[in-house]
Amino acid sequence: MNKTYETNRLLLKMSHDSFADMVLDYCTRNKEFLGEWEPIREEAFYTKEFQKKQLLEDMDNKDLFRLWIFKKGQVDKIIGCLSFTNIMRGAFLSCFFGYKLDEQELNHGYMTEAIKKATQVVFDELGLHRIEANIMPKNKRSLRVASKAGFYKEGISYKYLKINGEWEDHIHMVLLKELQDKEPELKIEHIALYVRDLEQAKKFYVNYFKGQASEKYTNEIKGFSSYFICFSQNSRLELMSQADVDERSPKVHLGYAHIAMSVGTKEKVVSLTQQLREDGFEIVSEPRTTGDGYFESCILDQEGNRIEITV
Repeated sequence: MNKTYETNRLLLKMSHDSFADMVLDYCTRNKEFLGEWEPIREEAFYTKEFQKKQLLEDMDNKDLFRLWIFKKGQVDKIIGCLSFTNIMRGAFLSCFFGYKLDEQELNHGYMTEAIKKATQVVFDELGLHRIEANIMPKNKRSLRVASKAGFYKEGISYKYLKINGEWEDHIHMVLLKELQDKEPELKIEHIALYVRDLEQAKKFYVNYFKGQASEKYTNEIKGFSSYFICFSQNSRLELMSQADVDERSPKVHLGYAHIAMSVGTKEKVVSLTQQLREDGFEIVSEPRTTGDGYFESCILDQEGNRIEITV
């Protein structure tokens, strides 16, 4: 049965051999883009015959559930794929999960939208309990998507899969049915900050606070660019730059006051404050214990924004 699932903007269709031409077109136009993240493909992979054979196998394979992603109104063009493989029943009720999207369709939220629907189907219709996505640590975009879809980091396996000819480490990202069914907790998803020099701001938070920068997002029409800087425990800072945003005074003002960065110990607060002093940053307040019990210092970053460094 060639069932179709619907989201707000997308159609997710189960494999069918009639998709062979569209699948081949998708794989061919994304050959270079996907090559970094996949096993080395034989030339036969890029033929209609191979893709049709694989689609027929998909249709007969009870241990696999694959969905092809289409945009509504464009049912003649595949833009991505969701693959639930090695489906295990019995006491496991689990599967592995992989996903990929057309290079030209990135940064529109399509994959997050598709994953949320597809995982719901896997839990509700296939009756599974656990979904595991294995992602290379350097694939920041994919890790960010998994996290937004509710997956959590369970661990890492070294030299786990041979990707593009190299044995690569992989992080185990897991989604459990109980967590998806649970009412989501309210939390601050990220803090956003406009800056004048986007690259210098990124360098500051990566170098001094060990953040991991996402790939740069650019909207040329709006003259807007941004990075997400990810820290431990999924806390995130969005650094933004836009041509028509007025410069702001670094002085205290209503609205945004400061960002507090936790570094773990009093010793690290002291040493990082000293390092920043030596590197030419202004120290607003020296390391101290505040009246409400916090041990912290306060500095101004390269654009005058207040950063509290705390335990």
